[in-house]
Amino acid sequence: MKISIVLIIGRRVCRAQAIVDSVQYQKGITDAELIIIDCFNTCSQVSFRSGLDYTIINERIAGYGKLRKIGIDKARGEYVAFVEEHTIVEPNWLNETLKTFDDHDCDGVGGAMITMNDQFNISQVLGIINFLKFHPPVNSMASDSLPGYNNAFRKEVINQLDEYLLEYEPILYWELQKRGCHLMINPAIRFQHAFENDWKLSFRVSKIYNQCFASFRKKYYRWGIAKLIFRILAVPLMPFSRTAKDLFYIIRFKKPLLSLALKRIHLIFFLHSAASLGSLCGYFSGYQGLREKFTLIELDLERPLG
Repeated sequence: MKISIVLIIGRRVCRAQAIVDSVQYQKGITDAELIIIDCFNTCSQVSFRSGLDYTIINERIAGYGKLRKIGIDKARGEYVAFVEEHTIVEPNWLNETLKTFDDHDCDGVGGAMITMNDQFNISQVLGIINFLKFHPPVNSMASDSLPGYNNAFRKEVINQLDEYLLEYEPILYWELQKRGCHLMINPAIRFQHAFENDWKLSFRVSKIYNQCFASFRKKYYRWGIAKLIFRILAVPLMPFSRTAKDLFYIIRFKKPLLSLALKRIHLIFFLHSAASLGSLCGYFSGYQGLREKFTLIELDLERPLG
């Protein structure tokens, strides 16, 4: 078995079918297995192609890291690939992923995130915030980070990690790089990402995620009082610094988006403010219970596919 593909399915059947179809009709799927984590019994209404090697695991809502860990433990492949519930992989995704592993002897592989429903203003802004920085020039390879959770790793590498490291992707990448792992981006690996289209919900999701992330980061790195006070005092500056960072990446990598970013600058600042508020709450609180809440929102969210 070459690769195991782990997919966490949400509540919406039509979306689940579209995502499963994008995976199960990939070239090279005969040397792969599909592991589906189903928290809503959605797969009872999903069709699978004949001969597909797949496993459905019915599981209660938990943190994303725990659900991914369940998939890893079940995986039989040399590599483990994750596909987010609101993502459709493009037709050559699997072949390009395996080719990158073979050609570059790397430990983790990511690709280019395409905003699927960019007719919505919020999707355009979220695309700029979340994924612009991960788009290297199309004729190059890069090795600094991977986009979101739509990526693949050697199983022997991520099998050693606990569920909390699998939950927060920045810490996951930092930890792997600290261990000497080679992470790569190949822009030929493409997947389409659907964003939510509700500002209040986006504010809430960003706040909850960053509250969990900040709380875990504080605990994982064992911040002392001085470091924690410095982080708390820096919170008011975060929306400004993050917005400036986004503009820097736009000017460097995606100049055609500069006009759009300037038109939406107040909205970009608004979402970074939500993230900053979440971080501040996380510095004073824990993350138990919030992890499940975040997963439930993500899996139950209405995101138009296309």
